[in-house]
This record gives sequence, structure tokens and C-alpha cells, in this order.
Amino acid sequence: MYLKRLVRALLPGLARIPAKCSDQVKSEIARTVVQRLARGNLNLARGRYLTAADLESRKQRLALHSFDEGAV
Repeated sequence: MYLKRLVRALLPGLARIPAKCSDQVKSEIARTVVQRLARGNLNLARGRYLTAADLESRKQRLALHSFDEGAV
């Protein structure tokens, strides 16, 4: 693991950079970066957080949900 990081740091030209990335790949990369750079916050280090896009999609799902159905 340490050797792999060292090689990437010293020889960045050897790293493969894809021409196109999907949104899923971009979000996974972002989560990995946050996890590696998080200092002191365990929720960030473990990847337990929501991005602005995650919050927006959650808000949209809740706006479409009907709370009246199945009321007991």
C-alpha cells in the first residue's frame, strides 16, 4: 500500500486517467478523497455523509411521498 502511493506520487505519468467518467465513478472518487483527507471526523473518514446532490434527491423523493396512505 505504501509503495503503491509512493510510486503514484513520484511517477504520476504512469497513472491511468480515463477519458470519460460516469457520475457513479466520480462520486466514488470524491468519497475516497474525502475519506483519505478527513482528520478527526470519524463519519467523514468512514464515508458516512451526504453530498448536496444526495440531499437534493432525498428531498425530491420525500416531496413525492404520500404520507396519508395506510394511516392506522
